[in-house]
Amino acid sequence: MKIKLINKTGSSELLLFFNGWSMDDKPFRHLSAGIDILMFYDYSNLANIAEIAALVNSYKTVSISAWSLGVYAAAELLNGYDFGFQSATAINGTLSPIAPDNGIPPETFQATIDAWSEPAQKRFTRRECSAKYYEFFQKNAPERSVEDQKHELIELQKRILLEPEQGNIFKTAVISSGDKIFPPVNQHSAWAQQKIEVNEIDEPHYFFASLQRWEEVRDLGKT
Repeated sequence: MKIKLINKTGSSELLLFFNGWSMDDKPFRHLSAGIDILMFYDYSNLANIAEIAALVNSYKTVSISAWSLGVYAAAELLNGYDFGFQSATAINGTLSPIAPDNGIPPETFQATIDAWSEPAQKRFTRRECSAKYYEFFQKNAPERSVEDQKHELIELQKRILLEPEQGNIFKTAVISSGDKIFPPVNQHSAWAQQKIEVNEIDEPHYFFASLQRWEEVRDLGKT
């Protein structure tokens, strides 16, 4: 797991952002902020929670936003730790990401691993971003190799199959009605079981190109 303090303003507020699989900070560099941002990505292994806790506890206000497979990774890492999050929002992901009814169907997840290559990456990006954000994403694509991305997905799959569902750490969820990665109907099913508030938006799986500030990411769960 890679951890990067991508915005250091001297603010007393920190946003923990758990990125999606295959990502780094590049598709998010256009976002400005008046708060500090700690980004997590590349979930090939877990981070040292003690080191993270030391940093988090130095802030007066802490929020968490997690996107896609970052929803599972956030819960996997932070379960059992009470940082008193001001807000905790899951975006286009679930706590059981490999599941026929509450996540990505297992055969789809496996097929993504089996087919992963540069052509498959381009097809995935089209589904992830739709035509709306495809060009933006291609110009700001993660600086990671397909081999590295595939390794991460395999390692994530191993951990998810060992522990198919994480306990809930989130207060709200955001679901894109046009999500072609995590089926929206499955997301609704998963969060209904957790009995938390859901905000549905008319967007594809990746839509952050439409935002300008990290505070907007933090506040996505607000209706």
